[in-house]
Amino acid sequence: MYLIDTNIFIEIMLSRERSEECRELLSLIRDNKIKGLVTDFTIRSIMILLERFGRVKELK
Repeated sequence: MYLIDTNIFIEIMLSRERSEECRELLSLIRDNKIKGLVTDFTIRSIMILLERFGRVKELK
């Protein structure tokens, strides 16, 4: 099982250098090929960032 850190989501949100690798990791989790865990702290951190940059609508 992999602990998915906030940085994985930040890489994707900011289209940084390793964003494609991060997308692939999340796809593996989505497709049940590997197991992943996200903490409530990570979710809250992502929410704060999205709120701060006015991107909360993207969650709906």
